[in-house]
Amino acid sequence: MPVYFRTPSQRKVRKMTARQRKKFHLGEFARLDFGMAGNLLSQHHTSEYFDRFMDELIDFVEQNSMCLGGGGCGADFSFIVEHEKQPPLNITAEQKALLINWLAARPDVEHLRAGAIIDGFYADEAMFEQYDEIYK
Repeated sequence: MPVYFRTPSQRKVRKMTARQRKKFHLGEFARLDFGMAGNLLSQHHTSEYFDRFMDELIDFVEQNSMCLGGGGCGADFSFIVEHEKQPPLNITAEQKALLINWLAARPDVEHLRAGAIIDGFYADEAMFEQYDEIYK
């Protein structure tokens, strides 16, 4: 997959055809997603519990038309969340809030941090690991 280091200007995007915007993931074909990280309480640091936690998380994410990439081990988890259908659907602030509220309400989650919704195609990989929002 090619790597594009900067997003083209709005003027250039307006001049592109729909086929070009789709090829370069611009305009209505942009892919918006966000990253999250956290860890479980120390009494839940077993592989069996972590597997069960991830299964419940994946079920919740799939029920809400999202998908995630990543995982973790032991007690720490980090992942990138995006919309299930790409393009033209993107993660919305409501979907992000829904997932954060579900994880924050769980008694087994000790810490939870999330990043901003960013352009997943043009963002630097380090931007997914910037968790500016602390929820727990």
